[in-house]
Amino acid sequence: MKARMIAMLASAAVMVLVFAYMAGLFVPDLPPVPERAVQTPAAEYLEVDVVEMPQSRQFSGTVRAHQSAELASRINAKVADVLVDAGDAVKAGDILLRLESDDLSARVIQQQQALASAQAQVNDARINYDRVRKLVDRGLLPVAERDAAKVKLDTANAELAGRTASLSEAEVNRNFSVITAPFDGVISKRSVNQGDIATVGANLISIYNPNSLRLEAAISESVLPKLADTDQFDIVLDTNSHPLKARAQEIEPAADAASRSFTVKFGFDEKEGLYPGMFGRVSVPLDTVEVLAVPQDAVISRGQLRYVHVQHPEKNEDMRIVRLGETFQHNNEEWVTISAGLNKGERIQLP
Repeated sequence: MKARMIAMLASAAVMVLVFAYMAGLFVPDLPPVPERAVQTPAAEYLEVDVVEMPQSRQFSGTVRAHQSAELASRINAKVADVLVDAGDAVKAGDILLRLESDDLSARVIQQQQALASAQAQVNDARINYDRVRKLVDRGLLPVAERDAAKVKLDTANAELAGRTASLSEAEVNRNFSVITAPFDGVISKRSVNQGDIATVGANLISIYNPNSLRLEAAISESVLPKLADTDQFDIVLDTNSHPLKARAQEIEPAADAASRSFTVKFGFDEKEGLYPGMFGRVSVPLDTVEVLAVPQDAVISRGQLRYVHVQHPEKNEDMRIVRLGETFQHNNEEWVTISAGLNKGERIQLP
């Protein structure tokens, strides 16, 4: 019993020593490390002031080609072959479409033969006239015979002239069976297929010159004088993520009586990706105005509210709710006008 008690006391003593070692009682104390102050960078502030904000008005317009054509048939004929599709680029003189021309070719051959016959009649009449004239000069035939021969020669020449004109007309009609491109351009629409009947005046193929694309917009007469003050204009299309540069090339010298606006045609500096019929908006710069504004980055958004950090004389800073207005570019940065919440001369913290 006594031995058991001694063993229990020894175990308890060992456990106490172990806990004391783990608690660091046998490790010498290290010298205290002096605390270092954390240096925070000084906040940068901006004094709120009025700045010059550029103004502009936007006008909608449509992209149209200055050079375009609707190619129609001048004869009634069956379409023999169509050589182009919509979107194809063509050169001036390229064959776009052929009409059946067997009857037209036969007409040309017929007129060629008639012309040859008329030429032979002229030759025969001329020979006869020369022979009769010599006999009349020698007094062997009366003068009336010479006059009759001259009438036959004149009639033959008139017949030859008529046959020549008929041949020219037949050749022109035959050429009407071939539709060619009038200028370099792009096929915008093909209205017929092989086997269709082309009628006189019916549109067959539409073509436009992509280098002549312009935006035509109705500009208010009150803004028209500002066009002369601007060299380049920004045009925004729904298909482009960035504005395109354009110049005012033509102003129609007549105003629309209903809208009091003038049609202005703007030529693009770059025409890649443009197509007729596209919708666009042109921005016309106006005079600048003075507004109270701050950098967009200085505004903090929290839910539906907008805040700025305002330097306060008694405390470091104050969170101020502000009401914003328009955004604009100022010194190559995005700025926003302040409608309420700040006064001129106050200082706000910049990010």
